[in-house]
Amino acid sequence: MNTPVSLVFVVAAFLMGVWSGPLIYGTLATDADHLATWFTGGQVAVALAQAALFLWQFTYLRGSVEAANAAAKAADVSANTAREAFTKLERPYLFIDGATTIMRDSSVSGHEPCVRFRVANYGKTPAIIKHAAAAFSFDQPDAPLLLDEEHSLLTDPVFGPGEVRTAQEVKLPLGIGFIDGGNDNMLLPDIKDNDLFLVISIHYRGAFTEGHETNCCWRYDRPSGHFTQLGMGALNYWK
Repeated sequence: MNTPVSLVFVVAAFLMGVWSGPLIYGTLATDADHLATWFTGGQVAVALAQAALFLWQFTYLRGSVEAANAAAKAADVSANTAREAFTKLERPYLFIDGATTIMRDSSVSGHEPCVRFRVANYGKTPAIIKHAAAAFSFDQPDAPLLLDEEHSLLTDPVFGPGEVRTAQEVKLPLGIGFIDGGNDNMLLPDIKDNDLFLVISIHYRGAFTEGHETNCCWRYDRPSGHFTQLGMGALNYWK
């Protein structure tokens, strides 16, 4: 309700209160007492009108505040949704695959047995590796150990968008014997009836984001002589 309308409403209420004096007393007052009655009746009517107007304004303002709060909450939800969408769209995604056979690495002194794997960034922004780890274990997967600082993932930790690096190696621990598989591209580990697992984990960040991790686990398949990746779960995830 705007100011002119409110003023008219109050004046009308005052006149109605003044007119109520003669109706109450039955005569048109001309002396001072009856004039006081007129004025008092007008004041009472104005007070009642102001109270009614206050209640109406209070209800209106409360509705406005509730609407403003609802709009603010909706704006926060929209902003959070937009932020999450931007984060998911404009972040790096490192994937690890390609771990297959045990071979001798001809580039390493002593031709040490190793498993090669591939790392690729399929995100839209660069990935910066903070640390990487790998581990072989028997019977059940173990938490991986940090790779040597000389590993190529750590000496060159920045992966550009779409970059793929093949021939990344992780050495097998000492003490595992091998059966000659006929070529250097497939060594057969002498593990008897034990299961052999390989776990590789990479922690990295993006240009705008933090706390990303890729973890993959493979189990050695004796009949085929290859490592096979376990299904998605606690040991195979991307975040």
